[in-house]
Amino acid sequence: MPDIGQIQRESLGEKVYLRLRDKILSREFKRDDKLNIYQLAEQLGVSRSPIKDAFNRLSLEGLLEICPNAGTFVKALTADDMADIFEFRSIIEVWAVGEGIKKVSDVGLRAIEEIVKAAKLLFNDTTEESFNYNGFLDLDTQFHRLLMQHSGNRKIVEVYDTLHAHLQIARFSYANGRDRSFVSQREHERILQAYKKHDVRKVKHELKNHIQRNMDDLLHIMDEIGGII
Repeated sequence: MPDIGQIQRESLGEKVYLRLRDKILSREFKRDDKLNIYQLAEQLGVSRSPIKDAFNRLSLEGLLEICPNAGTFVKALTADDMADIFEFRSIIEVWAVGEGIKKVSDVGLRAIEEIVKAAKLLFNDTTEESFNYNGFLDLDTQFHRLLMQHSGNRKIVEVYDTLHAHLQIARFSYANGRDRSFVSQREHERILQAYKKHDVRKVKHELKNHIQRNMDDLLHIMDEIGGII
């Protein structure tokens, strides 16, 4: 007979982890907030064990800070933290796109093209207020993640996913961001064109500039709001 109980426990632990992670990424749990394991267990209707497991995973991702005899806190991100993350992101993404361009199939190329087309449609007849910013962010994530996946290196993708968690937090500082998103969309289109031509030098150049411009924008915003998010 299958061990149904074990599957349920694993599923519960994953659900708790994802729920807490989402609250941190959206900054519903704000920086430096102290998380009370007893309150969370009661609110979620679970024991403390899956909460502790989630805390440990989120700590390893750099989203929580566990301080012995003090508690567990939502980790703040400084401008230096974000600059380091963007610089590392540039290194791995530029490498990955250079590898992926050699290996991508026609199907894989069409998948990237469909994402760029779908994102472009979001700008039709929209204002700063009505723009579907979250929808664009989802497509932006898919675009960059596909570029990483086409490298064929699963570990690189795992590292990117961890870095991306911190980028999601930063993006909530952008508010809506239609104009900035439109600039990103144009840059994605240029990256795609170079990718389709298998122009390694050009695609690396466009991607590196894209990441640098995003970093500069974010650091400027962080400077305006005190340098911490």
